[in-house]
Amino acid sequence: MANDKLVPISLLFFVRFSPLSGNIETIEISENLNLRDKFSEYNNLGNIESKSLVRCTNICLLTASCRSLFYQRELHQCILHSLDIPESSVNLVSSTGWKYYKTVEESPSTTQSTSPADKCTSTAGFIYNAGESMCYFIGSPIAVDFDVIETLCSNMNSELIRIDSAQKQAFVEQILAADAGGWVCIQGDRDDGSYKFDDGSDMTYFNWNMGQPDNFIWHHIVMVKQFNYLWHDMADKKLD
Repeated sequence: MANDKLVPISLLFFVRFSPLSGNIETIEISENLNLRDKFSEYNNLGNIESKSLVRCTNICLLTASCRSLFYQRELHQCILHSLDIPESSVNLVSSTGWKYYKTVEESPSTTQSTSPADKCTSTAGFIYNAGESMCYFIGSPIAVDFDVIETLCSNMNSELIRIDSAQKQAFVEQILAADAGGWVCIQGDRDDGSYKFDDGSDMTYFNWNMGQPDNFIWHHIVMVKQFNYLWHDMADKKLD
């Protein structure tokens, strides 16, 4: 196709907020910027292969003893820990590309409740839609390169939009109707013949164009505006 531009839509990473029982209202994952490009394997809970930060974070949140994690996107490596790693730890190893995240517990008895809308709009450029319970960001058009786009999303603590229903598809079409971008990169990675979201769950809703997907080597998905927002499979980068 002639159009090699897209409008990336990133969702603020609200899947990191999980309701729990007891006195704890939520658990939030936050990055410690002082531990960028460092990691520790000492006394870890598990060293797991994970294709995305979303999946790595979900594993931590679903592991009762997990309090922190290191993630390296290029290596797909996720290291879980039961403690908050101090910045002065002698077990830290310097290595490019690592990021460190720790859990922050919020108690309803000591913490004022913050609505999803407030959490969303406190981050510059994000918009909250109550009808879809969606916090989204529309960026300027850039060339299709999934590595670059996923890095941008990670740096904004967000993820590519997850379209899991006809209602979500229609919502995206509506908000992008007046936008100049022609392509939209969305979540979806073909793994062993089936498509999965970034957290590893199976995709059950699809909106493929006729004849799509048509390349078993390409494993990403783009929504193409000029074809009524139908989906096409895609390589890591736009091929000329």
